Amino acid sequence: MKRTTAVIVLLLAATFVAIAQVPQSTNETVSVSIPHLATFSGERIVALEIHVTAGVVQSVSNLPIGWYVVVDNDASWCTTIKGNTEVGAAALSAGELRNLRLTVKKDTTYQKFALSGTVSVTQDFEKTRSVSLGTSDFAVSPAK
Repeated sequence: MKRTTAVIVLLLAATFVAIAQVPQSTNETVSVSIPHLATFSGERIVALEIHVTAGVVQSVSNLPIGWYVVVDNDASWCTTIKGNTEVGAAALSAGELRNLRLTVKKDTTYQKFALSGTVSVTQDFEKTRSVSLGTSDFAVSPAK
């Protein structure tokens, strides 16, 4: 009887240890935007690419007219969104870019949530300059 009790206690302890080692996930839906982009006078935004680690894009809000956007919600929870203007008149100012919102569902079970990307800007529509973005360049808040 004592031996059976000891085995049961040992199995319960092993089960609790195994449960404690399962990664804890954060599954929340957030709103993502680019509040401040460093541009020079006269520069307009003509393209962007955003990489999301540990998240999938559920929606894109305030997509400017004349923009083409592709979202690749890879099954690995590493999402890429690419967009560009179809015509020069649709190029954005940094202020107009602030209105673009992504709704992202996070899943941090196995990876840390992170954002990165590049924004292409131009003054003359012949030469472009890339502006790199890191997680700190994005505003992330609970989705409404």
